[in-house]
Amino acid sequence: MKAVLIIASLIALSQALGAFGPSFRPVPPVQTETADMAVTPLNAFYNGIFQQLGLGQVNDSINCYNVTTQATQLSFFYSYAQAVAKGTAANAENNTWVYFNTTGATIYLAIPTSTLLCRLNSNDWKLMAKALGVDPNLTIFFDGYEAYMRTQSAAYYGLMQTMYNNFNSLNYVNAGVAMGQILQAAAKLAVNFQSQ
Repeated sequence: MKAVLIIASLIALSQALGAFGPSFRPVPPVQTETADMAVTPLNAFYNGIFQQLGLGQVNDSINCYNVTTQATQLSFFYSYAQAVAKGTAANAENNTWVYFNTTGATIYLAIPTSTLLCRLNSNDWKLMAKALGVDPNLTIFFDGYEAYMRTQSAAYYGLMQTMYNNFNSLNYVNAGVAMGQILQAAAKLAVNFQSQ
């Protein structure tokens, strides 16, 4: 069972940088204040993660996605936040595993392998791994993620609620900031595991 959970967490966490369920609604582009070019919601979400990690904005990883795969990826994060936020702090970890093993797995499998490999080989991914102090694809990172959900469930649940509420307010950057905080907390525990 733990192997299935680890695979499910790999699915979710390797995408850190939403099936369109019954609550899916189209996501409009967000205009930047500094450029005429539209920033997609997924780009804004990733920029929030990078902002939280002190990395500025994403560069090359967003180019791995097309319109369809961006929508699929964003729906993964939205439905993940929704699945956890609709519960309580006491069942946040369980709701995460249920999501990763059901809806999350279905959505993830809809993203082409070429897109995933492109993102994993991007300079953005390397920068994120360096900022976190551990590569989010390593088993030790997933151990940290699991430990964070289990030992700090109220904080985890609160950040998932924040992410969900920001998605519903179309504030993709702040949704990404919340995800970035989750990644940092998990990475901190993972780094502690590595040093033991």
